[in-house]
Amino acid sequence: MPKENRLHTKADFDRVYKRGQKIKIGPFLFYCLRSGSSDFRAAFVVSRKVNSKANRRNYFKRVLRACSLGLLKPRLFGYDVIVLLLADPQKNQKEGTRRSLTESFSQSCGDLLRRIGA
Repeated sequence: MPKENRLHTKADFDRVYKRGQKIKIGPFLFYCLRSGSSDFRAAFVVSRKVNSKANRRNYFKRVLRACSLGLLKPRLFGYDVIVLLLADPQKNQKEGTRRSLTESFSQSCGDLLRRIGA
């Protein structure tokens, strides 16, 4: 994901957390806030509760960033979005982590777009 499409500063995060619409869908918690700019900006947060290993958490974030370019960016121009992964979607499944994470994220994104009317 290009740097111009990422939330960077603490002020950006605080603004989205405080004023954004909070939507829980599956293993994800979305904070969405309409921004004044025409760009889509996102951040992905994976806590230690999901996985204690930093390399696994970073892997989850890389997969989510790649998915968001195709699913969210074309439809959410003018929004700042924070995506929190609350649980490992692969924990109770036999299939691969990447596949289960992308399927779960794409279903959640579809529900998110319907809820915020984008």
